Amino acid sequence: KVLSNRWDYTGVGSCTGGNEIVVQSSSDADAELQRWTFIRTPKSAVASYIERGNAIINSQCGQQKGSLAISAIEDDSITKIDYTDTIPVRFVNPESNKAMGLESGGTCTNGEKLKLQTAIAGDGQTFYLKRMEDGSGNWEIRNKACSDKVVDISGTGCEAGTEIQLNDSSPDGRNEWKIKDGRLESAKCEGWVMQIQSTSTLDGSSIVLGPNRGGVSWSQAWSIKSNAARLLTEKGDPGQDWMASFTRLEQYG
Repeated sequence: KVLSNRWDYTGVGSCTGGNEIVVQSSSDADAELQRWTFIRTPKSAVASYIERGNAIINSQCGQQKGSLAISAIEDDSITKIDYTDTIPVRFVNPESNKAMGLESGGTCTNGEKLKLQTAIAGDGQTFYLKRMEDGSGNWEIRNKACSDKVVDISGTGCEAGTEIQLNDSSPDGRNEWKIKDGRLESAKCEGWVMQIQSTSTLDGSSIVLGPNRGGVSWSQAWSIKSNAARLLTEKGDPGQDWMASFTRLEQYG
């Protein structure tokens, strides 16, 4: 089995940022999709020529065809991918290192609240993002444990302390979110973001709506974490820097 560039997600082969990386049987017909090259690249557009990273570029979509590199899913990279609904992500508060998740013991019914929790690898803390189809650039967020529900704002107003919950999809935009500057901002309540209630780091603290205070409020900061990777245009980003580790195989007998 080998790593391969799944470049026909839509049925047509394309060197488009966001292509999935899959494990397949080795095939001569797919040789270029399954061939990878390590290249030395500047770590960023402003990096010194001495400071370089190691990118892994797919041969089919090489430097003349998009220069697609294996990329970790991070806060910035998720917004560059068209098809994100198959990428599992977690929202982790950097200060407390705790994650947003489904209330402990909760069920998949309308009104289930999101809470702060010790970060674990569980469906209740796993979400999928899908870009809205109206061209707004906003996002719909679904919880893996309750895939038929979306994350939205409880109640009808835009008020401080309003709890964030799971609910059926609604046409009024309460389930639409903007991802920018490490914040999850409501599209319905512009300038209001998800935050930890009372700036508490205790498990079970509510996730509520609050006015965006920018970088001065750690309780409103959320990092996107994922075990998945995708192919994105190589730009020397930290999430595209990889180190090879070689293992010596011994033959006995």
